[in-house]
Amino acid sequence: MTVLENLLVVPKDQIGEHIWSPLISSKKINEQEEINIKKAKDVLNFIRLDHLTNEYAGNLSTGQKKLLELARTLMSDPSLVLLDEPVAGVNPTLVNDLMDNIKRSNVEFGITFLIIEHNMNFIMNLCNPILVLSNGAKISEGTSAEISSDQTVIDAYLGG
Repeated sequence: MTVLENLLVVPKDQIGEHIWSPLISSKKINEQEEINIKKAKDVLNFIRLDHLTNEYAGNLSTGQKKLLELARTLMSDPSLVLLDEPVAGVNPTLVNDLMDNIKRSNVEFGITFLIIEHNMNFIMNLCNPILVLSNGAKISEGTSAEISSDQTVIDAYLGG
């Protein structure tokens, strides 16, 4: 599927998904499809993937695929998004793009993000508060400045 098609499968309760709908309400289906296409294009513009609208998703880089996953998520109008290692295997330029899109989604749409990530530079520049776990237990919580100077964190992760 193309990048655009990936976003168009997200909206729930699409009229055209029901077996009899195309025979009964093609005008409503077309109206809903136009609304969904506009929203998808707006999301792609927001994420800055609009130049790849007609590209096959399988041809995207790992980082672009992560951005597409975020775009698919935004299509569902979430209030909370859970991300598990969103920048694993992503080149540094696209890491910055993903970080910027997460920040903008939080500010502009009020979306809360819960992120599990081992890339501490990404976390330190993005998250507040930060919770640090070690062996399944919380060992610290605070701002990036507090976490980076916390001796418990340093001992746990740097072998202090």
